Amino acid sequence: VTLSYDVLDGQGGGVAATGNAALDRARTERLLLWDDDLDPDPAGIARLRAFLVARPDLAFATGLRRGLAGRRPREGGRDRALTRLNSARVATPEMMMRPARFRALGLRFDPRFGLGAEHPLGDEYVLIADALRAGLRGRRLPVALGTHPPHSSGDDWGARACAARAAVLARVFG
Repeated sequence: VTLSYDVLDGQGGGVAATGNAALDRARTERLLLWDDDLDPDPAGIARLRAFLVARPDLAFATGLRRGLAGRRPREGGRDRALTRLNSARVATPEMMMRPARFRALGLRFDPRFGLGAEHPLGDEYVLIADALRAGLRGRRLPVALGTHPPHSSGDDWGARACAARAAVLARVFG
C-alpha cells in the first residue's frame, strides 16, 4: 500500500505527523510513503516489494530516486545492510516498511524532525536509526523507485538546515 503525504495532509505537525498517521492506519504487510512531486517507476517499486517479500528478516528496505542534482547513489550493484553510518541520505519515498513491526516496538517518526517541524529535515534518518537501535534490520537495494525534480529539500545548506543537521546527528548518535 502507498499512502501519499497529500492523502493524509491536514494532520498538523508536518511530515512526521503525517508519516505517523500512515503507520497508524496501514493494515497491510508493507507500506511505501510517497511524495507528490515524484514520478513513480512501477517496475522499481515492484522490485523493492519483491525484495522485501523475499526477506522476511527485514523490517524495511530502501531504494533510491532518479533525477536529483549532485552526488547520489546509483542504480545497479548489490544490496547492502543499512546502518546509522550509511543511511543518512535515505528519503521517506525511498523506504518500504513492514508497519506492524514498527508499531509493535512503538517506533514512530520523531515529530521534531522533517518539513513543517522545528528541524525541517532528518525525519526518516531518525526513524531508521531508532529502528536499527531497536534491533530491526533494513537493507538498501540500488533500484530507482521514481524520478524526483532536480532539487530537493535535502539540498538546502542554509543556516537553519545546518542547525537541523546538527540536531539530527545529536539525536542519532547522542
